[in-house]
Amino acid sequence: MRELKFRAQSLNGDLIYFGLYDIGAIYSDDSVFYIKGIPCRMGTEEQFTDRKDSKGKEVYEGDLVKFYDKDMRVRIEQVYWATGAFWVNGIGDKLQIEDTRIVGNSTENPEMLRKISY
Repeated sequence: MRELKFRAQSLNGDLIYFGLYDIGAIYSDDSVFYIKGIPCRMGTEEQFTDRKDSKGKEVYEGDLVKFYDKDMRVRIEQVYWATGAFWVNGIGDKLQIEDTRIVGNSTENPEMLRKISY
């Protein structure tokens, strides 16, 4: 059974890792929710994919991964959730990431998203 883990960005910019039962109060009026008393930005929460990259680092939704496509070109793509599974453009029908490396994430490195073209 897959472990349900998440992360979110705190108001001071740190990534906070948490489980389902660590979430405290949610205030819709100020777009903030609390994890173990730490205020976090609503909308930055990302789920663990239950996979690790080639260096053994846990891969979360929103991570940017670097890999070689079928034509042996280097690509950087974002991990995302769609139709009941985690995906990466150019890797295939499932999240197969054994030969990938995390190079950033969409929360901390939004400037990298502008470099990715679809």
